[in-house]
Amino acid sequence: MSAETGTNCEVRLAKRPGKDESVAGDDFEVVKSEVQEVRDDLEDGEVKLEVLVVSVDPYMRCRFNESTGADYMGPFVPGKAICSGGAATVLESKHPGFAKGDVLVSQMFMPWKRVCVLRPDDLSDAIKLPEGADPMMSVGPLGMPGLSAWFGVEQSKPIEGELCVLSSCAGGVGSVAGQVFRQRGLRVIGICGSQEKASWSQELGIADVALSYRDPDFDAKLKDACDGKVDLYFDNVGGTISEKVIMQLKKGGRVIVCGQISSYNQDTTRDDYVYPDPLPAPVAQHLESLGGTRERFFVGWYTEKNVEALREMQKQQSEGTLKAPISWVHGLENAGTAFCDMMAGKHMGKVLVDCRPRAQ
Repeated sequence: MSAETGTNCEVRLAKRPGKDESVAGDDFEVVKSEVQEVRDDLEDGEVKLEVLVVSVDPYMRCRFNESTGADYMGPFVPGKAICSGGAATVLESKHPGFAKGDVLVSQMFMPWKRVCVLRPDDLSDAIKLPEGADPMMSVGPLGMPGLSAWFGVEQSKPIEGELCVLSSCAGGVGSVAGQVFRQRGLRVIGICGSQEKASWSQELGIADVALSYRDPDFDAKLKDACDGKVDLYFDNVGGTISEKVIMQLKKGGRVIVCGQISSYNQDTTRDDYVYPDPLPAPVAQHLESLGGTRERFFVGWYTEKNVEALREMQKQQSEGTLKAPISWVHGLENAGTAFCDMMAGKHMGKVLVDCRPRAQ
């Protein structure tokens, strides 16, 4: 089906979830229209796009609130399209940096609308994808999640022979980070939400040992696997799981906070909101008694190294030394469900939504 004809699809924020509540299906609105209704009379600096793929990621959760608690991204607006990482083909352009036929990639601001027009202000993080690069990988495992894993490992200062615990090891970031840690010679204990994910993580080489936190014997298995000898904890979840891991650190152990998905539903508009969540006093005291550290990680601190990192990850992926697992959801109209399912841990690897119409 041509991008110039057929049904257009847009996914908007219908309403904000309640305070401290999960995002639900009825928080999204799917609006259908005719593609021909999207204007062609572009103004200077504008581009008309056909969106190919959009990404769903945990960091987006705060954007459903009235305030994100972050100064580098604003909240979604009720009645307006959701946006996230994505790739799109340029259909028409009056922008000096993009020509018709180019593939444009944004890591945070691609609208959930199959055919759309973007103004210059909407293109703040957009780049032209190099010829031959895979747009799906560029917003998936080798996009922001892959960069988060790559630079998160770098900030961890890994040392060969160390013991690392990795939470959410079957997620978009964890599934890449575990492989990179193991490339650097670390032994990785992964934590995930099911035995199926644990087996998958070991088979893919993400973790040497993977444990399900839903296993009734999880606490005992974690203690047995760690034995108080953990050098590094790469934290993607926060909450009680992280507290248990921190209690297994050795002297001088370190924690890198990449994500805190267990607390992403909290109200970010509270006056006392802080990120990451403070540790309970006994856990914080234990960490201090070990001379340990707990550092926040943010992928935006490493932007100037993105090109070099992506080049190396793409090289490893093409050589088969770095696997890039994707869970596909088909149809932009299903993007809201994909986000909710991702937050509930129903997928393995990076979750992407293929927005291209299926052949009739």
